Formats: sequence, structure tokens, C-alpha cells
Amino acid sequence: MCRTLVSPAKNPLRKYPYTAQIEHFEIPIGERQLQRKIKEFTPRGSRYVMAYVGKVFSEKNRDMRIQYAKDHIYKPLFGFFDHIIYTDEAHIDPTSQARTRVTRELGTRDNPENIEERPPLSGVRFHIATWIS
Repeated sequence: MCRTLVSPAKNPLRKYPYTAQIEHFEIPIGERQLQRKIKEFTPRGSRYVMAYVGKVFSEKNRDMRIQYAKDHIYKPLFGFFDHIIYTDEAHIDPTSQARTRVTRELGTRDNPENIEERPPLSGVRFHIATWIS
């Protein structure tokens, strides 16, 4: 049963807490005992933080970045880049800061079935911008 719980193909509720998995599979033990048994019968199985990948750049954005790099590759650091201001921005959503956990074995974080695309932000957002010169 422990192997089933850490298997991506056999357990559709790997992202849910142990209590939901116990209920779904009708396992006659408590949450803490299940946690111990998963560690005992699988290679350090537990609920680990899920790995995320970011969204890929659009083709237009990627092409613009590549063209900018090609146009300015041989510009001198002092003289040309003195008056350029670099900016960056971030959007933070405090309601979705908790990272999703998934039931899996230790060392399988980078397997394709354990990686998801980062979900879109929802709820209240903070916009942070910074610049350096």
C-alpha cells in the first residue's frame, strides 16, 4: 500500500494530505502511523515540496531579447552602459505562497511526474519594482 501511495500512476491524491489519502484508499490506520510506515517501506517516502518550472518566454519576447544581445554584445562596459537603467519587477501573491507538497520517494523530485508548471497568481497581489544604474 505504501508503494501505491508514492506512485504517480496509482495515487491520484498525492497532492492531498494523508487524511484524504487514508479516506480514499480506506486504510485502517491513523495519519501519523501512515507517515511512519511510508518512510519505513519506501526509500524515505514522505510529503515533499513539489518542484515547479516557470513559464517559457513567448517567441516574440525571446527573439527581442536575442536581438538586443546581438546588437550590444561588443559595446564597452564603461561609456555605453553608464546611462542605462536596468529594472526588474516581481508580483507577489501572499495567498498562494504556500508551496504544494506531494507524497513521493526521496530523490524523485526531478522526475517529470513530480514537476508542474507554476500556477497563475490569484487573489491580492503586491507589485514590487526596483532599478539599478
